[in-house]
Parts: sequence; structure tokens; C-alpha cells
Amino acid sequence: MANNEKYRNFVIYKIYPIDSQNDFLYIGSTTNFSSRKSKHKKNTYNRSSKAYRYPIYQFIRAIGGWDKMVCEILEKYPCGDKKTGLMREKELILFYHANLNINNPIYM
Repeated sequence: MANNEKYRNFVIYKIYPIDSQNDFLYIGSTTNFSSRKSKHKKNTYNRSSKAYRYPIYQFIRAIGGWDKMVCEILEKYPCGDKKTGLMREKELILFYHANLNINNPIYM
């Protein structure tokens, strides 16, 4: 698959507690949702991971783990390149006030 073809599978997803979609929210994006979801779960519990201390993973551990969370596709966003997808992710982070995001996906 050509590099730009994979962005036809671009999705933006959200992670939030089962009991509340609005208080704590993380928004991310990927071209392979199942793989990205798996990576999030590994980062939550792998103490040697650089991401282990990120607020999203600290929050997940603090409320009792992934059994208390939902990770679902928010929007399918087929596009031609990564920059276009990341711009849309940034728009949704701002729109939803995603308070568990610490990295800016792209500077607008």
C-alpha cells in the first residue's frame, strides 16, 4: 500500500470513562485503530514505556484500568496525507476540550 493510500483508513477516536464522556476525554488518531488501541493498553501498564507517565495513562490506572474506559471511533476521516488528518484531530481536540491530551498533534 502506498504511503498516502493508508490515510484512506484515517480515523479519529476518543477515550473516556464509561460513566462520563465529558469530564475526562482523550482524542487521538490513527490509520490502524485496533493496533493503536492495543498500544494504548500496553503504555498504560508498561513502567518502562516513555508514555507510562502521560496523563491519559495515569488517569486510566487511577480509575481502575481499561475495564472502566471506552475507546471508540469518533470519526472516520479518509484523507490524502498525515498533516490533513492531524489538522482534523486538532480541531476535534479543541472542539471537545479534550483535557487528557498533552501533545499537540499539529501546530495550526
